[in-house]
Amino acid sequence: MRGVGSILVLGLTLTACATAPLPAPETGGGTLEVPAPVTPAADPLGALAAKAPAAEAAFLRDLSLLYAQDPRLRAGQLRGQAIEARAQSLANPFRPDFSIIGSTIGEGNLTLRATQPLIDFGKRNAEIARLSATRGLTEQETAAARSALLAQALAAIEEARHARARIALHRRQIAEYREAERAAQDLVDLNLASATELRLAAVEGQRAQVDLTSAEADLTDAGLSWSALMGAKPVPSAVDASVLRRVAGVETTTAAQEAALFHGASIRQLRATRILQQAEVQSARLRRRPTISADAALALDGSSDATGIGLTLDVPLHRRDLDDDLAEARAQLPAIDAEIDSAGRDAQTAIARAASRAQSQRRLAAQQDKSVALLRMRIEDVGFQVQNGLAPYTDVIEARVDMFEAELAALESRAAARTAEAEILLLSGVLVP
Repeated sequence: MRGVGSILVLGLTLTACATAPLPAPETGGGTLEVPAPVTPAADPLGALAAKAPAAEAAFLRDLSLLYAQDPRLRAGQLRGQAIEARAQSLANPFRPDFSIIGSTIGEGNLTLRATQPLIDFGKRNAEIARLSATRGLTEQETAAARSALLAQALAAIEEARHARARIALHRRQIAEYREAERAAQDLVDLNLASATELRLAAVEGQRAQVDLTSAEADLTDAGLSWSALMGAKPVPSAVDASVLRRVAGVETTTAAQEAALFHGASIRQLRATRILQQAEVQSARLRRRPTISADAALALDGSSDATGIGLTLDVPLHRRDLDDDLAEARAQLPAIDAEIDSAGRDAQTAIARAASRAQSQRRLAAQQDKSVALLRMRIEDVGFQVQNGLAPYTDVIEARVDMFEAELAALESRAAARTAEAEILLLSGVLVP
């Protein structure tokens, strides 16, 4: 039987290991505590709902429920749990390795060997920290999935709202063109209008009917998109992204830009990637440090020379692969920093453009409303001329066409403004815990 300490293995290579001072040795006793992942507040959206108007409060509560129950987020949660289980297992210092070693060198032997690491100078702690950082990245990937769900919800709400407005407009068009068709028929009966004018009213009425069918199809599609997220609940009809911005504290463009730098889904994910990369650097650096293990061997062929208990010291004096891993890990950090800076600039620019677009579309809608009012007056003027035989009835129909086109343009402009507001809200990240 060999004496304790008689087995000493040195991983000899070309150069000495890293010159950084070694940390205090581990005692090998106890269990390390795995760093808890950073989690958001229990219900941040509930706090916002408490100070929001009724429609927006209901939406925030539905959104909170979606984040908690949507099956599309389950995959990220399961991955996080698997990583946490791995970290918990690694935190246990009792991790013996058992192996059977056979050799044909010399007389040959067959040995059962058990190895228990005693002091690894921080390598196990570094691996636990790396797993914790990996869990953090997984959580931010899940947050990015939440952001995608929020985008779908806001898009469904806006599509339904715009479709309802178009339906109301087209129904009014149909009613007015039917009235115009009856008026044209009366004029035809009096020989004051031609069949062509009568057909023009019918054509415009049919065109409005086609537009109505299209708007109803869009409303149905929006309802299906909403149902895929929220189940059987109806699509909200009065949720306003600008109100949600005010409730969330990002009413101004500057506030939204500042929030995006901290809460934007892509930036949060990049920051989590950087934390993981820092952990990779630390892990790669510590892999170059020694490891002291307890080593026991039992000869299975009866050879006493292969049986014993001792300590193993593994000193990686020089390993090119470890040096390359460390250099590569360190080189990734400035690249990630550049990506974070670029993502921040892109988010701020996108918010500024969306804010400008929302403002210009609102101004455009106001001008279009003025055009609608003027065109209504023109319809009355042309109607008076028709009654006095000064203009054909087609002028009345054409004036109505112009008015409805202006009304539809105003609806489109308001929808574009609301879409831009929703984009700002989404980019700010304040509704994505």
